[in-house]
Amino acid sequence: MNELQTIETEAVGQRALFDYGALDQETQVLVRLRASEIKGLAKRVAGDIVEIGGKLAEVKDCVGGNGKFNDWLSAELGWSERTAYNFIAVWTKFGAANFALENVATSALYLLAAPSTPPEAVEVAKQIADSGEEVTHSMAKEIVRQARERQPRQEELIGEPEESAEEEVEEEAEPEEDDGADESPSTAAPEPRPEVAAKPAPAKSAAPGRPAAWLKTRIEILITIMPGAEPRKIMHTVRAGDGKDDIPFVTVSSGEAELLDVLPPITRGLYDKAAEAFAKKQTAKPAKKPTAKSKPAAKKPEPKSKAKGGKK
Repeated sequence: MNELQTIETEAVGQRALFDYGALDQETQVLVRLRASEIKGLAKRVAGDIVEIGGKLAEVKDCVGGNGKFNDWLSAELGWSERTAYNFIAVWTKFGAANFALENVATSALYLLAAPSTPPEAVEVAKQIADSGEEVTHSMAKEIVRQARERQPRQEELIGEPEESAEEEVEEEAEPEEDDGADESPSTAAPEPRPEVAAKPAPAKSAAPGRPAAWLKTRIEILITIMPGAEPRKIMHTVRAGDGKDDIPFVTVSSGEAELLDVLPPITRGLYDKAAEAFAKKQTAKPAKKPTAKSKPAAKKPEPKSKAKGGKK
């Protein structure tokens, strides 16, 4: 195949270090040099995809519709229409964008450029790529999934009235007038006033120096452990607000064990429960029964041909 789609720079999870010490000195120098060269070429792939997409879009505009563009693709490049439109989609979405595309795997690039991908997912991937981290295909899928799940929730939250902060005012009861019919004022014992409970000291604010509206704002903190080899990559997402324009702040780290050590006890307990439930589900899965191979149909004997000139 001559398509750039066959070039895949995605790394699954965190890559393990290669043991160069097992190689002799001459081989080490050669292999390290080739690794550096390949990395440089891989970084050019994303830029090449964008450039190819722009050129394909120009040809498409020139030759017009009625199948002419497809005929040109088949004759000149041997590409399908779907392949061409993948390139064009990348050029349309990222051609003029300030985006560190060299840090995005090619398969992730096509996924992010799809028309159905929410704009929020593209912005999140941009944050990760611009920080120098690689956006793998599995990471892009998770980013798109989270963005799509949030869309219906946004529609539900729009138009909800904000809770009004009403202050409770304590009113002291006025003493009732005594007509003195039963007791004289000098001998009547004064009625004890009800004791007013002392107000507790205000708790320390978790948002010192921030505006009062911050306390009424919904804060979403999401930690996602990505699939892959250990130490797995971890995506940290923090979002403030419920509006459609509230793009989360995202960064990526690695080390699942280190994360578990600093989790609150409640969160760590839920993690352990989820792990136990997952293990039970895996052991409860029935083993796949081998499918019986169908026997090939018996060939019918071919009729014997009569020799030319033979006797009937």
